[in-house]
Amino acid sequence: MNQVYNKISLIIPTYNCFHQLEKHLEHLKPILKYFGQILAVDSYSEDGTYELLKEKLEQCNAKIYQRGRGLYASWNDAISKASCEYCYISTVGDLPDLEKLSEFFGLAISSKADISISPPNVIKENIPGLWFNDWPIHKIIRQFKISDSIVLEKELFNELNTYCALNDCFASLSGSLASNLSQTQILQDNPFPTTFEGTGDVIWCARISLKYKVLIHPHPVSTFILHEKSYNSLSIDQANNFVHEIIKTLKLNHDEITVYKMLAKMVLKNKELMRKYKFFRLFMPIRYINKYNSRKLFKQVKEIIDRQKLELAVKLLNAKKVDII
Repeated sequence: MNQVYNKISLIIPTYNCFHQLEKHLEHLKPILKYFGQILAVDSYSEDGTYELLKEKLEQCNAKIYQRGRGLYASWNDAISKASCEYCYISTVGDLPDLEKLSEFFGLAISSKADISISPPNVIKENIPGLWFNDWPIHKIIRQFKISDSIVLEKELFNELNTYCALNDCFASLSGSLASNLSQTQILQDNPFPTTFEGTGDVIWCARISLKYKVLIHPHPVSTFILHEKSYNSLSIDQANNFVHEIIKTLKLNHDEITVYKMLAKMVLKNKELMRKYKFFRLFMPIRYINKYNSRKLFKQVKEIIDRQKLELAVKLLNAKKVDII
């Protein structure tokens, strides 16, 4: 365990989360001493969060500091200070299964993947015990029956991200950072964008899509608490910039651009879907095309996506499997 954790910088970003933080740190307590570095970045909390961080983490030789507000800006700032080979961002409230997390870390590092992704168990606030595992990473694992950890070369990772975009629009394969492990240098070279509200990690995933090798670990190692404040809705300008960025970075072809633009336009023009998207980050499955557009158009879109799905299935069967060591 020591050899694995010594290679990892643990980052804990906080803002006014005193009560959740106490539980979070208590949960992580058995493994805190093993991390090579601990960085806690607080956005000038006013509820005692910063004081609690100092009380609980100073004994672990953690670097605890404050900076201005901004989710991704805080992440980027802490990442810039990370000195270990890998980074793990532990968002408060998203509790990992410590045994499964350790197994995942060992697998990720031994695979030599640049970025390692696992699906979180998504829980809606105030509905404990019920999972809402319908993010792109969950659907990819189910649709393609991925039961073993596999390593995706950058071209295949980009194809999977494209498939996710065409099915879910404002979403990506990256899932939750509290369920992922990334090489520090990659995060430092590719900071999270700060101009796309709560979807910065989606744009980030698209931007790195054609650059790096990625491990997909099909088994959950952490939870993700979904609540009203989890995501802010995009403005129309931000959404249009988002669409252009996805098209450019994923290098979509003509047919893919047609499908993607139609999905995005449908989301932005439908008030009901925008309301749901704002509060629950509604991922846009293809069935909404059937609901809001003609059958002919639905058939054309489905043919494009089905063809892509078939090609991906063959490639994923040949992807390199990684065994637990």
